[in-house]
Amino acid sequence: MRDTCPGLLPDPAVGTAVEGEVYDIPDEVLRDQLLPAEPPELEFGIIRLQDGSASFSMVLYRSELERDVHKEITDFRGWRPYLKSLGGEHW
Repeated sequence: MRDTCPGLLPDPAVGTAVEGEVYDIPDEVLRDQLLPAEPPELEFGIIRLQDGSASFSMVLYRSELERDVHKEITDFRGWRPYLKSLGGEHW
């Protein structure tokens, strides 16, 4: 299983809340630096925040779930709690 990047696979049928971080990033930085550097398993998507507003996010391609090579971490409620469960934060 690959544990190299946080990724959300949205499921409208499940209302699971996960901890995240929100950043204000200039469009040019997003386009020219961040998106090209993301792992190929992730795509640009939109998620719903706790206050009901929408935000851009990196989400796991649905086809990646079928490959069964990614660790499911929803029960940890976020990437950082998952990393902590491994014995510390890696970022």
